Amino acid sequence: MFSDAVKDLLAARGYLVTQEKNPGNLVYRLQKERPQLLLLDIRFPDANGLELAGVVKSMFPAVKIIMVTMYNELRMIRLSQQVGADGYVLKDSPPQILFEAIEEILSGGRYYDPKLKQEKYGASGQWELTEKEKLIISRLVKGKKASEIAQELGVGYETVKTHRKNIYLKLNINSLAELMLKVSAADWDPGM
Repeated sequence: MFSDAVKDLLAARGYLVTQEKNPGNLVYRLQKERPQLLLLDIRFPDANGLELAGVVKSMFPAVKIIMVTMYNELRMIRLSQQVGADGYVLKDSPPQILFEAIEEILSGGRYYDPKLKQEKYGASGQWELTEKEKLIISRLVKGKKASEIAQELGVGYETVKTHRKNIYLKLNINSLAELMLKVSAADWDPGM
């Protein structure tokens, strides 16, 4: 229903729109029709939209991709960036947001739904760290282990690991060594 509604909205705006509901046929249709832009959901029956985006970008690098999804999650946004998506729009946004995204991306830019910025970004436009994440950073840069941090903060070990993953995503790093290079303990010591 959602994809049919989007197709109708875009067609009413003058876009030539074709639709493919079977991910298995996607590459064939792209070879045959050579579209400028592809709207993909993250979830498909029997397929992963992020994986499809990666395949499309490797085979058809000129095709622009907008992920249109219900996931307002940092992890999904970062994964979409990693596979080469040019934009990210939430399904519950008004149609004007999708039109803005299409126009921006077709003119060579990138577009991220303004809701993402309101909810996930700080004033600087960078991903904002939570107070809990700052507390965890202050302990990580002092060499404390996840189990020690969990005990100090009165949370579970898995909770600390999840916060650490989110910190790495937000700071665009992959390891504790990179975190140590990026910050010093003094920078992340919120009144310890």
